[in-house]
Amino acid sequence: MTTQRTPDSATGKVIRRNIDTILAAKEMMPKELYSALGMAASSYSLMFKNAGGPKTRALMRIAKALGVSIAELTK
Repeated sequence: MTTQRTPDSATGKVIRRNIDTILAAKEMMPKELYSALGMAASSYSLMFKNAGGPKTRALMRIAKALGVSIAELTK
């Protein structure tokens, strides 16, 4: 099992992630979910002038955990 220790930008706490599980989840994730996350990210960035709002940050954390970028999700 491969783990990664990264600090959470919101709380500063160190998070341990199981990289193998994340990669497996990314492989099994349907393309529709990527599209849905991308649309949600786009709508939140357009709706909220504050791009660092809690919902936008939550979407960024989801994308980061999946190993993708918001730009990749919005393609």
